[in-house]
Amino acid sequence: MKPQSPVHLRVGPAGIGAEWIPGESLFTALRRQGWLVGSACRGEGICGRCGLEVKDPAGGLEPSGDQERRVKVANQVPDEWRLSCLLICPAQLPDTTVIQVHSPAW
Repeated sequence: MKPQSPVHLRVGPAGIGAEWIPGESLFTALRRQGWLVGSACRGEGICGRCGLEVKDPAGGLEPSGDQERRVKVANQVPDEWRLSCLLICPAQLPDTTVIQVHSPAW
């Protein structure tokens, strides 16, 4: 069985490359690679500070779940943003998938 390939990310306004491993949260992937992602809850899906603009042209990411929607409303995170701590890299995405990630803080 072929190991799952990491998803390619383009991060920040310069589109710097990064990798996202299947099963890993976007929060963990970005921090592992040195990106500063806001968090008061240490990535537990409570504070909403890890909200990021995530553009998935292929549409392979799962939509926001109930917990993510509740936290975004409670913390005034824009609906179109995603909470990086609750966004998990799917096991199956096309090898050519490139996801763009941006934070106004970068």
